[in-house]
Amino acid sequence: MLRQKSKIEWLRLGDGNNKYFHASLKAKQKQCELRTLYRDDGTMVTTHEDVEQEVMNLYGTLMGKAETNLAGIDIVAMRDGPQITNDQREFLVAPVKEDEILRALKSIGDLKAPGLDGFGAKFFKAAWNIVKADVIAAIMEFFYDEKIYSAINSTLVTLIPKHSAAKTIKEYRPISCCTTIFKIISKILTVRLSRVIGNVVNHSQAAFVPGQHIHDHILLAYELIRGYSRKSGTPKCMLQLDLQKAYDTVDWHALKHILREIGLPNQFIKWIMLGVTSVSYKFNIHGRYTGFMKARRGLRQGDPISPLLFVVVMEYLHRTLQKLIQVPDFNFHSKCENLNIINLSFADDLLIFTRGDTKSVELVMAKIKDFSQSTGLHVNPSKCKIFYGGVEDSIKESIRQVTSFAEGALPFRYLGIPLTSKKLSIHHYMPLVDRIVERIRVWSARLLSHAGRLQLIASVTFAVANYWMQCLPLPKQVI
Repeated sequence: MLRQKSKIEWLRLGDGNNKYFHASLKAKQKQCELRTLYRDDGTMVTTHEDVEQEVMNLYGTLMGKAETNLAGIDIVAMRDGPQITNDQREFLVAPVKEDEILRALKSIGDLKAPGLDGFGAKFFKAAWNIVKADVIAAIMEFFYDEKIYSAINSTLVTLIPKHSAAKTIKEYRPISCCTTIFKIISKILTVRLSRVIGNVVNHSQAAFVPGQHIHDHILLAYELIRGYSRKSGTPKCMLQLDLQKAYDTVDWHALKHILREIGLPNQFIKWIMLGVTSVSYKFNIHGRYTGFMKARRGLRQGDPISPLLFVVVMEYLHRTLQKLIQVPDFNFHSKCENLNIINLSFADDLLIFTRGDTKSVELVMAKIKDFSQSTGLHVNPSKCKIFYGGVEDSIKESIRQVTSFAEGALPFRYLGIPLTSKKLSIHHYMPLVDRIVERIRVWSARLLSHAGRLQLIASVTFAVANYWMQCLPLPKQVI
């Protein structure tokens, strides 16, 4: 039980150390405590009731209210790209069978957090012979009668701090704990959608699309910013965009229309939208399930299909940006024209590349505005940056007035890796070193056997360092 709650999956070699799991669980609980919050005006709230009110105020606005007066999507732009084929449409709406349900259940990890009902995947697997008939009946009701019992789609939201110094409610990330039965439904839809989405999503997106790899995007971005330190050469600029509460603010009507315009069959869209729109939330604050809210927009972080749906929404942005190719006043970033690259995105981590002239940036910003007005996803200007290469100061000022973005400095972190136009120095690798050392030197490691400590070092070092090494050569001093 301690092992399950602490979410430690890497420990092997027969090290069943309950003291270690207990210490890890206590550390995790302390990290996620939400006992005090600061309001926007700087005042501190400490009582459970006030903290709950702050949570409900924010998420009631974010997910409990749909944005009004949104424009429709650009159908012409969506139909310019590839569509789902007839064979793929038939595959997506094929009858759901018992073996598909069981495969979906088995694909859910035993240690995954349960939903409001408290029953995790491990319970359903162990008691399958007993609960099988009822589970299958509930799932078949969803797919054949297009009905879902409200308790199945009631979601428990746990707030996880984005960093160790989180003080305001906006610095916490909402993670949705869905019921296992809903996860099975969502897994079935996810597996089907994942097998066809690679044919309609452009290679500019690397997140959650089969055949696309995060390291390819990092290396491509690294190549494109070469020469940014030079004051001469073709002027170029790169916009690093931050989307405000991206998953939480996706408009459902826009999502439905985008799904239709990539060619998904109506029946499959109905299944997706039934799962998305029937959700309700409760919040886990200090172990108490408080608040109740019916969602009106947004995608859940914790629902298996949400990442793919967000990728589809971002495909709409890509296709609207691609229309700039037909505009005579738009100029490509150097090295991008032959590749037809304007943007790179990994979920909501978005880079846009253009020539370093005011008109090109104006055209890009107009498309971003259109995207926001159609989908409900808005950029946060205070967190966006713009990087220049070979651009005169007068042009920089003109572009700043168009974007209101601050100028960024190299190196900058993209998907966790520092990118720069020059050779990285040793201190740029310190975040990697610090992260490994911090995780190895946790005080609870002394509770492990020597075999367990060896497994801790090996798992942490390999997982963290290998990610960097696939993009950058590590200096001897770092190794």
